[in-house]
Amino acid sequence: MHDLEIIHNTDHRAIELVQSHYRRSELIPFIGSGFTKDCVSFKSKVPDAKALISGIKKLALAKNDIDDSRKLQINGISSLKSCFGLIARPDFIPQKISRNYFEAVFSKVKLPTTKINILDLDWPHIFTFNIDDAIETHRRDLTKVLPHREISVERANAAKCLFKIHGDISEYLVYEDTKLIFTWKEYAESISSNASTLSMLRDFARNGSMLFIGCSLDAEVDLQNLAKDYTFSRSIFLKVGDIDIESEMALQDYGIKTIIKFDNYEEIYTWLHQTLKDVVPEPRLQNLEIEVKPTTKSDIIQYIAKGGPIFYSNSGKRVASLPEITIARELIGKNRSKISGSTYTAIVGRRFSGKTTALLEVFREFTEYNTYFLPSSETYSPKLKSLIEKNEHSMFIFDTNSIGHEDFKEILKLRTSHTNRLVFSFSKSDFEQYRPSLDRGNVKFHTITLAPNLSTKEATDYTDRLNTLGLPNYKLGESLLDFSYRIYGEYKSQIKSSKLFDRHLNEELFNICLLTAAFDKATSRQLTSIDPEFDASHFTAKYEIIFESEHLSGGGGDIIICNSKPWLFTILKNASRTNAKAVVDYTAGLVSTLLKNGHQETANSLIRFDKLNEIFSSGAATLIREIYRNLHGEYNKIPHYWLQMAKCELMAGKSSDELDHGIHCCRKIRIDDNDKKTNTYYSATLILGQLLCKKYERTQNSELFPDMLSLFIESFENYLNNKSHLDKIRANYKSNKHSIRMALDALFSHSNQFTLLNKSTIKTLQQHLH
Repeated sequence: MHDLEIIHNTDHRAIELVQSHYRRSELIPFIGSGFTKDCVSFKSKVPDAKALISGIKKLALAKNDIDDSRKLQINGISSLKSCFGLIARPDFIPQKISRNYFEAVFSKVKLPTTKINILDLDWPHIFTFNIDDAIETHRRDLTKVLPHREISVERANAAKCLFKIHGDISEYLVYEDTKLIFTWKEYAESISSNASTLSMLRDFARNGSMLFIGCSLDAEVDLQNLAKDYTFSRSIFLKVGDIDIESEMALQDYGIKTIIKFDNYEEIYTWLHQTLKDVVPEPRLQNLEIEVKPTTKSDIIQYIAKGGPIFYSNSGKRVASLPEITIARELIGKNRSKISGSTYTAIVGRRFSGKTTALLEVFREFTEYNTYFLPSSETYSPKLKSLIEKNEHSMFIFDTNSIGHEDFKEILKLRTSHTNRLVFSFSKSDFEQYRPSLDRGNVKFHTITLAPNLSTKEATDYTDRLNTLGLPNYKLGESLLDFSYRIYGEYKSQIKSSKLFDRHLNEELFNICLLTAAFDKATSRQLTSIDPEFDASHFTAKYEIIFESEHLSGGGGDIIICNSKPWLFTILKNASRTNAKAVVDYTAGLVSTLLKNGHQETANSLIRFDKLNEIFSSGAATLIREIYRNLHGEYNKIPHYWLQMAKCELMAGKSSDELDHGIHCCRKIRIDDNDKKTNTYYSATLILGQLLCKKYERTQNSELFPDMLSLFIESFENYLNNKSHLDKIRANYKSNKHSIRMALDALFSHSNQFTLLNKSTIKTLQQHLH
């Protein structure tokens, strides 16, 4: 047979083909009349084509005023298409009669378990030619899309839809003006009035694979009209028995090239369920629903202790659960017009500063947009790229760690409509890492910075609402992290997970704590590279409630998330103070193993000084220096490592030897990267200038002035490469007690041949600092 590939369902190729499309969310069922044939309905059974022809003719013949000639003509009708023409003729079949008949055979349809199992699979959408109510009766979570009605493609893409090509019996029975599509003329009218549905169908046919289940190959109103304009070359037809010449020609007309052959009809449903039931699709976007729980003390205590909303899935929908009393940040309301007027907005803050709750405020506030929300526990999907490029009047909200650096750079390059808005959440250290991508791309970002504590007005409002329930007050100036842990400490007996908070920090627990603190999740790929025998379910059973595992769609395995950020950061902070040697050994071992097993981006991000200092708390520079020393063998060829070492000496170095070591690290980077002038080169240049200031503070050696001057001038001349750090240099210079102020003032006031010859350059630096 020309261009047709027929695969028996027992062939492993059939299984692999269906599974691969399903895994990528590219397999979309197109369900025909065979799916519900002979199923029990309201007063009968769902008819096949032959039974439906007989039933319609019986209705027409029941009319008393039909003469014998007409009766012979009606009895002679053999095609379903012609029978449907009788339905459209009230002079043959009154509308009330046809409605009663269709209600009897097409409503309240009950499916057997084998077919229910098919509907329970995780399909992105379902198309059907059937007008009966079998599918939606079982899958009430599906959004019905009906003919003759325009749809929003953006909203349909975000939901799971049931596309009813020929109409819907429930609508037909309730609304007098509702049409069912039986004739080719009616079908053509539907096509012309619903371009948006056809646009989606065209995209699915082109980019995915339609799986035709229970569809006919005859010349009736099924596939033939669809195939007129759209090719189904990537689609799969499930067929019972051999392919005869007539069927072969029909398939070629439809453009279908792949047939999976079965020996009997029931085998189709059993095989399909067994083949797909254990396959997990890759991530696809779903709309977010916000569940606001009635105000109770326990819910608010849980919200405070967990550090924000709880996300979970329910019937294929993503839900964010919040109590009525939450931490409302003033900055969201104050920045409404700027968020609305900016294509890109960044909400930046330290960990546990309420960024996720703030993002949900944005989600609820901007009701004029069709909004997509990506929580930190999920991963970026390529399907999101398509939506960002195609949608209009949409808002895309990304929680912290929902996208990696490379994904972020890709998003910035996309051509998105000027009516779209993208809102990102970053920790302070991550935002500094991503900033060069913004500066190089000349991307205009509106930035909102959330403080780790509440403003006076926010604190007053929050405390007033807590007082109404008799809950402890938030203390002005207190970080949200400290407040949360204080609440936990007081309410241990009432918080479900309290008995599990006090844990011995062994190496396995430490590794997962550090990964989840740094990235909001630890993936099974990371953890099995550390320990090939690692079992996520076994781990979460040991640390029930504190940690949970979720299966990562797209073949990514499991992720482990921590349910209590206060506990997570407190246990790491305490370990860094009480058992520093173990923390150094565990951290260095984790980074080394990740690097060796190919997780280079994760390892490099994990050793960033800012990230470790944030996790182990400010003042942990001495401990971090020891971690870097332990990693010397693995990292000594990587400039990023030497830069982090230099940062350590800048923050923790006190002796001349320590400062000289930091200076040596910076000079090595500048020499090695002098030709490329990378971001690492410019970071090393600025750190070197600061280290020389610290050294001058210790030695009062004016021979350091020439290098200090040239380094700071070079840094300011390349301002965009270190914008935030140079702004901090300006602030430090204005502080009378800082080493930068002391060293540079000494340079500016010094009088010798060098300062006289470089008077103009010194003046330029003074201008930069002011």
